[in-house]
Amino acid sequence: MFTNFDCTAYYVKDKKTLIRSFEILPEYLKTKTQGLVNDYRDWGIQLGRRFRALKLWFVIRSYGTDGLINRIREHVAYAKWLEGQSI
Repeated sequence: MFTNFDCTAYYVKDKKTLIRSFEILPEYLKTKTQGLVNDYRDWGIQLGRRFRALKLWFVIRSYGTDGLINRIREHVAYAKWLEGQSI
């Protein structure tokens, strides 16, 4: 959503790979529910608390809801094209 890591939708085939990329789990934070529930702290880079809502507000104000809808549709089309490419 044009706000770097602060407000991003992830579409991944294997969420475990994404989580392993960002996971930092010291012994004192391990719980009995580990693996049974989604722990979203491991889904992205955490760089402290910043003005997340303000950034999103500026994006919505700049693009408008119709502009964001069009951009998301473009990005979905890019993802479909990329999915069809052979690696």
